[in-house]
Amino acid sequence: MKNYKNNFGKYAAIVTAAWAALCPICYLAPLLIGFGAGSTLIFTALFGEKILIALILISLVGFYFSYKTHKNLLPIALGVVAGGLMYYGRFVAFNFNLLYVGSALMIGAAVADIFLKEGAKIIVKVVRMIYGKHK
Repeated sequence: MKNYKNNFGKYAAIVTAAWAALCPICYLAPLLIGFGAGSTLIFTALFGEKILIALILISLVGFYFSYKTHKNLLPIALGVVAGGLMYYGRFVAFNFNLLYVGSALMIGAAVADIFLKEGAKIIVKVVRMIYGKHK
């Protein structure tokens, strides 16, 4: 269970950033309309904001679980700022530049969280992979 909690934040943050920046349903809209299933887009219009808020909160909970491991507030702070930027850019200001900056910050928070938890072990693994010394 502990490993699940430790990996929870990074995966949730990446899913949140992808949902906010890419809006997967938006890319499928022409196909759905073409196949006569355009009414499914109403679901996304009604619940897209709530889904984004839920994903942001799930990401922050994951960062909190990681905070218990490494005791560094950086991922939580980045996650809060990123979540605020994504929500404000997508649903308040309709500024997609803010949305993309928030998404990049959320992914950055996940990467920072991984480096804080794993420390130098990841750097050593990457260097060993590059130079062919697998252990």
